[in-house]
Amino acid sequence: MNEDLKSFVGNEYEYYAAKWQKFELAEKGITSLNIYALFFSLAWIAYRKFTPAVFVYAFLTSILLVVQNLIKLFYPESNDVQDILKYYLPIIPGIILGLYGNYWYYLYSQKQIIKLKKKYPVGEILKEKLEKNGNPSIIFLFINVGLFFVLSMLMLGFWELLFQLFFD
Repeated sequence: MNEDLKSFVGNEYEYYAAKWQKFELAEKGITSLNIYALFFSLAWIAYRKFTPAVFVYAFLTSILLVVQNLIKLFYPESNDVQDILKYYLPIIPGIILGLYGNYWYYLYSQKQIIKLKKKYPVGEILKEKLEKNGNPSIIFLFINVGLFFVLSMLMLGFWELLFQLFFD
């Protein structure tokens, strides 16, 4: 499995292998700090071809925007609360991903490898497919970031429509 993980993850395998070994040994639980996931959450999940996380990130960001809008709606005169929400609420997904991203990426990698092994049991084709589906990609980064923004705008439009229907 290590060779499969190495093919899937690419050049950063040594970094992830050290983190993942702790998960396998249950030495430290499931949290481990990933600086890139913490500060560049969307870019990290997109670059790693971690597409399901893009959808979750877009959904979570949308929910946080709804919470912000609800508080603005029900407490319009409370500038302190609005300032706190405006500055601190958006960093919550980054903190969560920074702490749990390595573990979730480990689970995602394992699942993808098992899926690919069922289709391509052995050989060079398997290795090629693992590299193609797992290795990071700048092109995939731009595609996923674009996908995130499209999903975010659709969700934001949906929430704005709900607010107009029920609260205006």
